[in-house]
Amino acid sequence: MAKQEEYTEEKMAKAIGKALKALRKEKGLSQSDVYFKSGLERGTYQRYDAGHVSRPSIINLVKIAEAMQTTPGAIIDKAYEILREGEK
Repeated sequence: MAKQEEYTEEKMAKAIGKALKALRKEKGLSQSDVYFKSGLERGTYQRYDAGHVSRPSIINLVKIAEAMQTTPGAIIDKAYEILREGEK
């Protein structure tokens, strides 16, 4: 049986940041578009996008998802995919 990867808060934060960047770019959105539409402060969104938020707020993920016209689940799914790719 393969050893299961240890998911640290730091790894998850980085994966969420990468997921947000990837989804944002797929949608053709800038950071400004997302933080403006989400109602988040610029610095708050930038920390998410840079992968510096180790315990993301569900409320903020919902706001970000709505601003990107996606779902919080899609963000988490993308982050999980990124984590799994890192294991290979």
